[in-house]
Amino acid sequence: MEGTDRQGRPYSPIRDFPDFSRLRVDSGAFDAALAELELLQANLNPTVVYTSREIIVRSAAVETGAVEQLYEITPGMTMSVALDEEGWQAGVERTDANALAHVEAQLAAYQSIRGDSGTRLITEAWIRNLHEDLTQGQQSYTVLTPIGFQERPLPRGQYKDTSNEVITRKGERHLYCPVTDTAPEMGRLVEWMHSEEFAESHPVMQATYAHWGLTHIHPFADGNGRVARALASLILLRTVGVPLLITADRKYPYFQALEAFDVGELQAGLDYFQNRCLDALTWFAELLRAAARPTISHHLMQLKTLTSRTEQDIESPDDAAIRVAEAVAANLEKASQAAADDFSGQVSLGIHRPARIYSDITGFREINSQKLSPAVKERIPDPHPIALRYGQLMLTLVPRVIN
Repeated sequence: MEGTDRQGRPYSPIRDFPDFSRLRVDSGAFDAALAELELLQANLNPTVVYTSREIIVRSAAVETGAVEQLYEITPGMTMSVALDEEGWQAGVERTDANALAHVEAQLAAYQSIRGDSGTRLITEAWIRNLHEDLTQGQQSYTVLTPIGFQERPLPRGQYKDTSNEVITRKGERHLYCPVTDTAPEMGRLVEWMHSEEFAESHPVMQATYAHWGLTHIHPFADGNGRVARALASLILLRTVGVPLLITADRKYPYFQALEAFDVGELQAGLDYFQNRCLDALTWFAELLRAAARPTISHHLMQLKTLTSRTEQDIESPDDAAIRVAEAVAANLEKASQAAADDFSGQVSLGIHRPARIYSDITGFREINSQKLSPAVKERIPDPHPIALRYGQLMLTLVPRVIN
């Protein structure tokens, strides 16, 4: 089974899964990360856990199309979509007019993947359906012909009917699976994914092999990378609770990992994928820790409660208001310092948005205004500089959250 020409690198059949199962996975690092997540989730409302995971899943869905240069999108806009902020659709369209249809299709496909109970058997038909879902926003693809580049309708959910190839960074033509061998090769890939060896292997090994096998065969006219990343994400979500997250601004190391597989450097390729999985687990833990921290809104609620007490309370409203207002100011300083020092601060800022802080503080200044003495009012932070300060920090740090 071979497709080649004078200058191209010939296609070789996919490797058997045991070639991958002999590679090394840092099981200790995964066990530690999963144990920490288990402890964090045990002390949080399930809705908070769901929302935190949703941020990562939506980020993966947005970035997967950008990796293939279907559109350009900023890390800040990815975070806006991930947080499901009001008006994110308009923001995506402003970033790139072609992006919205792709992003909506990818979000829908990833939501379907996330809702999978783990009982669905991965088949060729399921993979073809996944391709159809992911490419709903794409009408055509570009192909190089003897007379130049041309646009052709994209056959969604169908294996390719013409050969495909890519030019490597060295200028070589890398040929994918010949058309006549595509269905048999996909059959072999799925068969290995149903094997006992596959089921008993580490989840990262499973996800890496499935991703590599699909990109190696390249069974579709276009969208193979999106399908491979979604397939790997399904496996990882079932087993470790996070998707495969590859960001467009770091796509070149990803491409280098795929090239490592092509030249037989399997361990180097696997190391890349297990590190990306560990990164996603780390981000999940940071989101959960951030959700468990008392927020500025929490401190303001305390302040509202304390200042509404009657004169019969042991602590006067003014004393209580001053004490809690100082706690609010201290919380702001801690948040700023955390943002500069560690990733958890960055994620916290990403969740507690400036508009919400502004609204909460402004609302507090308006509520109970008749009960606050001038001395207390002077202690309450002015919302305008706080909102501006957090807005500036968001612009600086959100890209680092994605990275």
